[in-house]
Amino acid sequence: TGDGLKKQLAVMLKQSTAFSPFASPQKENQQLLDALEKQKGKKLIGIETGFLKLDQALDGLRGINIMGGPPKAGKSCFFMQISTEVARRNLPVIYYDFENGRQKIYVRTLVRTSRIPENRLRRGDLNSEESKIYAEALAGFNQMLTCFRVVTDRTLNPEMMRRHIDFVKHETRKDDLL
Repeated sequence: TGDGLKKQLAVMLKQSTAFSPFASPQKENQQLLDALEKQKGKKLIGIETGFLKLDQALDGLRGINIMGGPPKAGKSCFFMQISTEVARRNLPVIYYDFENGRQKIYVRTLVRTSRIPENRLRRGDLNSEESKIYAEALAGFNQMLTCFRVVTDRTLNPEMMRRHIDFVKHETRKDDLL
C-alpha cells in the first residue's frame, strides 16, 4: 500500500516490454524463408486447376478470381469443373453456390465424370459397361467429397466464410484451399 505500491509498480513497469501488434523482424524473416521453402519445386505459384491453358495463363489459381460473362455462357459449369478437379486431387475446396443447389452440382459432377447423360442416370437403365463406369464415377465422387464442401446459404457473411475456411484447413491439415 502507499509508497510500497508505487515502488513495486515502478519496478514492474521498468521490467515490462512494450506490446507490439507486429511480429519481430526475425520472425518476419523466418516466415518469408519458410514460405519460399514451401514453394520450392512447385511448377505453379497457385493451385493447379487441371486446365493447362488456364494454369499457364494464371500460374495457378490464387487469391480471388472473378470470371464474368453473359447468362448461360457456362461460368458456373466451368468453375464447378475446376473445383471438382482440384478436390479430386485431394486439395480442399469450398464451393459457394447460390444458384444451382448442392444436388444439381453433385449430379452434374457425376454426369461429367461418368460421361453418362443425366436422364440415363436418373432412369437407371444402364448396360453392364455403363454400370461399371457409373460405379467407378460414384467411388471417385465419394472420395472427392472428403475435400469438396458446397455451401448454398444465402445469409452468408465474411465472418462465416472465414470460419468455413479455418475449419476446412484444420480438418484437412492443408494450407492451400480453393
